[in-house]
Amino acid sequence: MDTERIVILNETENVTMHKIDEAFVSVICDYVEINRHIQEINQLFDVFNFNIERLISSYEIGTDDCIKRRTGFETNGSDFVAINAFMINIISAGRSLVDSLDICMATVYGGESEKYSDFKRQISGIYDRKFAYRFFYHLRNLSQHNHLLISTEENFCYFDASQILITPHYNANKKLWEEMENICKEIRERYHDNFRISLSLCLVEYIAGVAQVHKIFWEGIKDRLFELKDQIDSTIEKEPEILEHNNEKFNGCILYQRPGEKGWHAFSPYSDTDSYYENTLRAAIGFFEESDKEYSAVQKHFQSILSEE
Repeated sequence: MDTERIVILNETENVTMHKIDEAFVSVICDYVEINRHIQEINQLFDVFNFNIERLISSYEIGTDDCIKRRTGFETNGSDFVAINAFMINIISAGRSLVDSLDICMATVYGGESEKYSDFKRQISGIYDRKFAYRFFYHLRNLSQHNHLLISTEENFCYFDASQILITPHYNANKKLWEEMENICKEIRERYHDNFRISLSLCLVEYIAGVAQVHKIFWEGIKDRLFELKDQIDSTIEKEPEILEHNNEKFNGCILYQRPGEKGWHAFSPYSDTDSYYENTLRAAIGFFEESDKEYSAVQKHFQSILSEE
């Protein structure tokens, strides 16, 4: 959804430059920046989803954590290396996506706003309720300090909490040490002497958690996005001449300068924001519902096993 491009000076020499109110320029700038950020968010979501698809298309992972290479997947590395590579990519991509969602909401609404505070409350709820979301948050930090996350035994892959507990955290700062101490305490309380944590259950729970954060973001960003769009449409309705230029190349665009810049920007107000937003929201809801359904199915399977013991 391209809304703006920079205009080269020699292109503007014979173009009518309308006087644009500073307040309106601010509205355009805010609108353009939101659009840039949400396009980046969609790209980060695609990266996250791509890494999930790469893992699923390469390995069949049973609810018992038994893995099997799918036909067509070839690598010179071991399953241990491949699974760790896939999982590190998924966890890192998920964290990058969530961080970008958080930054966008804080930037758009303000870090002290009720809208952003409500967003943070919902995300904190997911963090508190979903062990895997919380667990992977800390594993991502650990992976940044040269540690592999997955253990293997024959054809089984899992998180070995005892290995996490005893691994020296080289180059770890004080905050990371505290994070790992807290997560290790929770592992002891949750799993007692059973330090083998299911990869299959944690993976689907984490994906469902990130998908829920993604959905909440798209539901929350709507108000500001369309508020700015309405302000732009209202101004154009009152001043339609700002779209007209003696150089037809720029007809339908608003030419303006950003504060402190000498270059000109061409803003196109006719991008299909409504359709773009609705399609993206629909996709976000669909991805969440699908991932949450899969998580519920795997969770139910584990609960049935526990009830039989």
